[in-house]
Amino acid sequence: PGVDYSFSHEKVRQVAYSECGQARRWVLHRRAFGVLEGSGAPPAELARHALAAGLAEPSFGYSLAAGEAAADVFALRDAIVNYERARDLLVAGQQPGGTLKPSDASVERLYNRLGLAYELTDEWEKARVTYETMLAFARDSGSAKVEVIALNHLAVYSFHHKGDIPGAKALLEEAMEVAKEACLTEVLVETACNLAGLMVYRPAETGPSRLLAEEALATARNLKRPDLVAR
Repeated sequence: PGVDYSFSHEKVRQVAYSECGQARRWVLHRRAFGVLEGSGAPPAELARHALAAGLAEPSFGYSLAAGEAAADVFALRDAIVNYERARDLLVAGQQPGGTLKPSDASVERLYNRLGLAYELTDEWEKARVTYETMLAFARDSGSAKVEVIALNHLAVYSFHHKGDIPGAKALLEEAMEVAKEACLTEVLVETACNLAGLMVYRPAETGPSRLLAEEALATARNLKRPDLVAR
């Protein structure tokens, strides 16, 4: 405590760092993390020190935040690197003996943002795998909201990238049932919007599509959700 280190050359610093041993490096990174966390340092820097210090929870949280910060300025490749680090930490933390217990909301954010980043960089197969992983997580954890969102993502993928209208419709109908059973009104309306839009492509279902859209519109107005009203 109270000791500062300075080096005359970067190579000297690298040698000192590599020779000081893993336990000492953990201590140094924990000290750096503690100082930086209270100074408003960028999340990417905090994630780097937390990861090197073996701090699972902060590593996950700040990696996710770093991905979101990069995505906000359209640095999508940087965003993906950070999101993938958070995903890897999540997977490792779910193994036997793992200590990482993020909230369902954090996991939902991660898979949503990672899937979207893959879509925006035309990595559609990776997006599909991400949404399937999201669905598996939701079912394992019993999170109905995350399950509905994942089913919607997979339905959109099936329609736009496979042209599989019946498959997409089946996924959305499944999402509707899950949302109804769990009384998830907002995601139910979002799913109804997607389903009504899909049914337009099946002329025999134009009538039911209009009824579904009218019901969704009424609910969206009650929820005071102008974005859903517009859809």
